[in-house]
Amino acid sequence: MGESPTGVCGYEWPWDCDRVTIRTNKPIHQSCCFRPTMTPEADRCIFHADATETAKPVAALADACEPSDDEASHINRLLDGANLAGCALGRTVPLADTALSGADLSNADLSGADLTNAELGSATLAGADLRGAVLHNAGLSEADLSGADLSGANLTDSLLWKTDLTGADLSGADLTDAFLWGADLTDADLTDAVLVDASVEDADLTRTNLNQATLWASQ
Repeated sequence: MGESPTGVCGYEWPWDCDRVTIRTNKPIHQSCCFRPTMTPEADRCIFHADATETAKPVAALADACEPSDDEASHINRLLDGANLAGCALGRTVPLADTALSGADLSNADLSGADLTNAELGSATLAGADLRGAVLHNAGLSEADLSGADLSGANLTDSLLWKTDLTGADLSGADLTDAFLWGADLTDADLTDAVLVDASVEDADLTRTNLNQATLWASQ
């Protein structure tokens, strides 16, 4: 791992992400981010700069969402390890088919966002606003969604293996065919949620509100 050229982000995944404990000798999605730094004097690009110290205008984030040239993958954008905590992203920033493993999206506004096929493994989405968001076929294994608002969200075919959903609001959410094996749903609200053919084996349903939830054929 050498130094990146001047004016280039140089963020390396997963080595530079302190939110994950991935150990590998092979790069995952990308070994180095070559986006330009936010300013000539900055160390990181708009996605990998510290979100708590740097303002990130949503228009600038949208403009910087260039697609990947990896034609062999369904992933269109590589944003693993992004720092987007508290950002108002909503529908403006295109995040479908995006790699966001280990990203910090805590308390972010993602209401109505399209995250179809997004890879969010080990990402932090605690307290995020995901009302009405589309997370169809999204990978959320071991992600932190504690206290997140997922009311009315589309989570069909999503992978929620060992996902932390404690205290999450999933009222009215569609979890048809979702894989919730080992997920923690303690104190989660699943009122009116649809879990048709969902896998909930070994999930923790302590104090989970399943009032009027549709559980037909759930395992």
